[in-house]
Amino acid sequence: IRYSLFNKQTDYTNTYGFKSEEAGFSIGYDSKVNDSVDNSLTIKIFASDNSSPKNNASAITDNIGKSSELSVSYKIKRSTLDNSIYPSNGIYNDLGFTISTEPFLSEASYIKFSSKNNYYYKIKNTDSNFFVLSDLNMIESLNSDNLKTVNSLSLGGRNFKGFDFRGIGAKDSSGNYLGGKKKYTLSLGHSSTFLFDKKDNIL
Repeated sequence: IRYSLFNKQTDYTNTYGFKSEEAGFSIGYDSKVNDSVDNSLTIKIFASDNSSPKNNASAITDNIGKSSELSVSYKIKRSTLDNSIYPSNGIYNDLGFTISTEPFLSEASYIKFSSKNNYYYKIKNTDSNFFVLSDLNMIESLNSDNLKTVNSLSLGGRNFKGFDFRGIGAKDSSGNYLGGKKKYTLSLGHSSTFLFDKKDNIL
């Protein structure tokens, strides 16, 4: 069983276009199904106050104001990796579901699905391996066609290297990032000790 309490202030001006204050708590339970499969359930409740919009575009103003949120998340994952940090052989799969609502079932309610599938193939008699990494995410509003941009999916940054965070995708006429409801990334790569150590790789 794990739990956390938080009270934080975040400046999203350069990404979502506003500043945010959040306070709340979460509690979760992790359990093992067998040696390679485990699952978790997390409940999170928090209140937020978003302010200081950088302009009056609807993509930003839809997020402004005070709100509360209750979310329930479930994840199941399977791993046969030989190393959890720098794997060279094995498979990692996980499935996750989240349902979130502003009590009770407001227009901001949504459901989210995620799936990650990573495959590592070690080359015999070497320290090298090939890998295939895939990541699928989908989110849908439960009560409206509109989804707050703070909850929308984005590309760029860590999930798509070479671009700024939220650097790929549609923007409105004011240059505000809109995000999307579906996202899929696929990476093919090779990892080897050809330069310095086992952490070097090519994507």
